[in-house]
Amino acid sequence: MKKYLLLLFFVSAALKGHAQLQGQPLIDSLITQISTAKEDTNKVMMLNDLSLTYYSINPDEGLKYGQQGLALAEKLNWKRGMAYAYKVIAGNYGYGKSDYARAIEYSLK
Repeated sequence: MKKYLLLLFFVSAALKGHAQLQGQPLIDSLITQISTAKEDTNKVMMLNDLSLTYYSINPDEGLKYGQQGLALAEKLNWKRGMAYAYKVIAGNYGYGKSDYARAIEYSLK
């Protein structure tokens, strides 16, 4: 029982920390971090997170960052990063631009 309570505590703390930065503050934070990040898997995740954050605000910007994340993941040959990039690009096309054909195209990759 104690294990479950401890797990619940850590999950709720993580969600609370993520919820603190939303919208423009999250975008500003990610852009600042990306500008100084090394070309590694962490940068891929930041680019993809930024793309995901933009889908409802400015899907064209979201697509730009998603494509950058995909390109870096391909350069690093990081399959998980590529899969996440395809997912966020599909989200920008589907939810942001209502271009469902392109969303399905990227979802199937």
